[in-house]
Amino acid sequence: MTSRMEEILGALDDACVALDGDWRIVYANAEAARLAGESVEALIGLNHWEKWPELLGTRLEEEYRRVAREQTTAHFEHQLVFPEGREPLWLELRVHPSAQGGVILFFRDINARKQADALAAAHLRRETLIKRIAESALRAEQARTVLETAVAGLAEELGLDRCYYVLHDSARSVGTVICEWRRSDLPSVAGEYVLANYGDNISAFYQLGHIQVVDDANAPDLAAKIPLSKRLLDRVGLTALIRAPLSAGSAITALVGGMSDGPRVWTPEEIALVQVVASETAEVVQALQVQERNRRIAMVLQDALQPRIAHDVPGVSIDVYLKPALDEANVGGDFYDIFPVQQGRYAFVIGDVSGKGLEAAAQVSTVRNMLRAFLYQGASPSQAAAYLNDVVTANDLLVGFATLFVGVYDMRDRSLRYALCGHELPIVLSGDDVRTLETCGPPIGVGRGATYTENSIALMPGDLLALYTDGLSEAGPDWRTLLGSDGLTSILRRRFSNGQIEGMATGVVTDVAAFAEGRLRDDACLILMEWGEAEVLAAHSLTLIDHTQSRVSPTSPNTPQEPVPAVSLPIRPWGERHLDEQFRLLVESVADYAIFLLDPHGQIKTWNKGAERIKGYAASEIIGKHFSIFYTTEDVQRGHPLDELAIATAEGRYEEEGWRIRKDGSRFWANVVITALRDESGGLYGFAKVTRDFTERRRAEQHLRRSEERFRLLVQGVRDYAIFMMDPSGIVASWNEGAQRIKGYTPHEIVGQHFSRFYTPEDIVFGKPERELAIATAEGRYEEEGWRIRKDGSRFWANVVLTALKDESGGLYGFAKVTRDITDRRHAEEVRIQNMRDQISRSFLRDILYSVTEGRLRFCENDSELPARAPCRINDTEFDRFGLAGVRADVRSAATSLGISDQRLNDLVTAVSEAAMNAVVHAKSAQYSVCEHREAIQVWIKDYGNGIEISQLHRATLERGFTTEDSLGHGFWLMLHTCDRIWLHSSSAGTTLVLEQDTVPPDPLWLGQPRDVSQFVNFGV
Repeated sequence: MTSRMEEILGALDDACVALDGDWRIVYANAEAARLAGESVEALIGLNHWEKWPELLGTRLEEEYRRVAREQTTAHFEHQLVFPEGREPLWLELRVHPSAQGGVILFFRDINARKQADALAAAHLRRETLIKRIAESALRAEQARTVLETAVAGLAEELGLDRCYYVLHDSARSVGTVICEWRRSDLPSVAGEYVLANYGDNISAFYQLGHIQVVDDANAPDLAAKIPLSKRLLDRVGLTALIRAPLSAGSAITALVGGMSDGPRVWTPEEIALVQVVASETAEVVQALQVQERNRRIAMVLQDALQPRIAHDVPGVSIDVYLKPALDEANVGGDFYDIFPVQQGRYAFVIGDVSGKGLEAAAQVSTVRNMLRAFLYQGASPSQAAAYLNDVVTANDLLVGFATLFVGVYDMRDRSLRYALCGHELPIVLSGDDVRTLETCGPPIGVGRGATYTENSIALMPGDLLALYTDGLSEAGPDWRTLLGSDGLTSILRRRFSNGQIEGMATGVVTDVAAFAEGRLRDDACLILMEWGEAEVLAAHSLTLIDHTQSRVSPTSPNTPQEPVPAVSLPIRPWGERHLDEQFRLLVESVADYAIFLLDPHGQIKTWNKGAERIKGYAASEIIGKHFSIFYTTEDVQRGHPLDELAIATAEGRYEEEGWRIRKDGSRFWANVVITALRDESGGLYGFAKVTRDFTERRRAEQHLRRSEERFRLLVQGVRDYAIFMMDPSGIVASWNEGAQRIKGYTPHEIVGQHFSRFYTPEDIVFGKPERELAIATAEGRYEEEGWRIRKDGSRFWANVVLTALKDESGGLYGFAKVTRDITDRRHAEEVRIQNMRDQISRSFLRDILYSVTEGRLRFCENDSELPARAPCRINDTEFDRFGLAGVRADVRSAATSLGISDQRLNDLVTAVSEAAMNAVVHAKSAQYSVCEHREAIQVWIKDYGNGIEISQLHRATLERGFTTEDSLGHGFWLMLHTCDRIWLHSSSAGTTLVLEQDTVPPDPLWLGQPRDVSQFVNFGV
């Protein structure tokens, strides 16, 4: 090998090794020696397989032998595993055959690329997990569903044995494991744990606000590192864990993932993922806690206010189904009630109050208890509905509205008098007939003064009455395909065909759920009532008559008996009655609203817990005082409190927002509603006042307005830039059209997310987003260019400017970020660099070809580097494959005239013939010129084909028999052996060859015969 060639190969970034036919190393460059851990001298002459016997039987051996045997090439990746404990090494290899029967290897270390690929794949999986959790949070109706998705996905990604959330109640010193995922062969650890049983310091551990990582729970120094009870870890079966807090303080929540079978060294990426999942689900856990708290309150509230429901109505078989949509026990907006109102009369009520959970529970209790009170006092169904509507609308007791069926059944004549207030139409099955009852008025709460008519129906033995809520009639697989009353009627008829009502309600709901493809979206309530035989009802009626007449003297059995008239209780005016005791307790227990009564002069008469919390006064301190004590000095001086009472008196209601004063003198922004209270004669007997603290909401609104104004000024007139705001932690707070166009996210998708999702996996691992914020905070500004990630996962090259935003006092309140997509500019720069590299490569190749052929072959960059053209005997004459004989004849004639010897003449004709053949094969037609001067003859061959690819140029010029067409030939190899000099210029526009033969061989023979260069052909230079 020439020193020039060794210099070229030694300068390559890739490792290069040449093996002969006996697999001995005959060449190795410095990079190959470095990767092998040996010197170049130590490698030369070694047998490859003896040096590395562990490679026998691997893909390396298979590919090496195949390349040598088939004289082909191979390109593949392979991982080397070293027995002496070195880190495994990934290589990318290109294997080429050599003339000695061996192979020439080019290979490079791709460990870094493999690690980056693995990191990117892991990041993609983890981003998918976070996206799945986020999508679950958007779709799921239950917070618990989101947490179950999180623990299952995190356990799968990290290969955990256990993963769960733990809630800590410091007041009770109890930790509760919820939403647990565990390996199938492990026992559950869900439930409550009294922390005091596991050591004095366990509460301190749970209140730590930072992440805790335990690689080995059995390590002797565990207690010194973390105040964690080993007994508790043994109890929950963890030997290694990561615990990420979602909140700190007395009500901490944490996400825990761990192993049960032994220690585990957690990587920074794994710890970071647990932190991200914890952060993503923090709000969900808070929602779950609020949901659980509301559930408990609602259950207590409903249990406390729940009247006794009489399911035993003489002569009527009853089956009931009630299930809220939310998984909150018996808490929901649907309800029913069955109770006796007078002897021989029963009330049947079914209703649907707007909302779910705690809010619905409170309103259900209000509606049900008021309705009972009106019916107990003798009101008819329509009267009770009208009274209820006027009370709830006058006093804003319903957030939305309520639909109701109110019916009173009289056993003595089997009549059912009812008022249907915007509710689903009840269905009556009577033999083969189907009837629906008529509506009687609007829903409760839509407006004062609504009127309700009253209808009646007689129910015969064997009749079935179905009362239901819209959770059944509006069930369906989607919102376009609903069951409707007709579909429900069909299910009722099918289920009632056997005459058995017991368990029928559950069966009907099961059929409805099947139609809805397994799930009901709304609360569902169904009451089925079947009337018994006539003699049974008559017997009950007789018993009732005998009971009611037991105070008079006996009469003859034949003496006709007058029916006892219904008891008529006067309805007392609402203004004259005290509040129902249970409703009073409800108002007093509300903590988020200040609710109290004023007399007509503004003196405070009642006080609830919410008023005490918001305004700071105890009941003993404030009852009897004038309500103007809550107003600012300016408001009192201008008479504003009295103006409010005057407006409420005149218009019935007054509402405003403004500053109010607490007991401690601090101000808060309040929403105030004052309602005038009047008796039946219209006389004013006081006011109801409801106050809410809107300070935080007002602050948020002001902050939003400030942010919007800043952002409006920032983005005005800009379309080609992504401009958005972030809070101090990097959460995206605003989004413009340029950002949506460049990054692909809509505002709904990205606002509220951390800006690190625009960064590559490598940047996230090394903390680049956080570092940029830190630099911008310290220096006021940060600018760079780098890769960023769009929503679809594609990369773009970005110019980024990050500016810290600070208020007048210097406090940081966020960042402004401006991003430009300069991918095109970078691409143009890459093209320029690549063209420069190609130019360097071509120059490098030209030097190699010139060196290897010892000056015979000269590769030209352009036409100007071709030799000067001698006077032409034949100039630019076209020819095709049928004109090859003419080309040879013209060359022979010119050479003969110059007196070139027969041997050298024949060599020239051979070279020209090969060149001309190549031209017509690749370009179908070409031109030739024959030029001569006193010392030499030139033959120019020019075609207009696609040229020779630079990657194939070394083979095309040096390899015997190489061709890119299905043809036989010897190519440049033959020309180099038969011609003194060859100039070559090839481009996409065609190829020009100049073959030059001296009239006599040079003296001395400075060119000589070219060496055997085939051993260098496959280097892929």
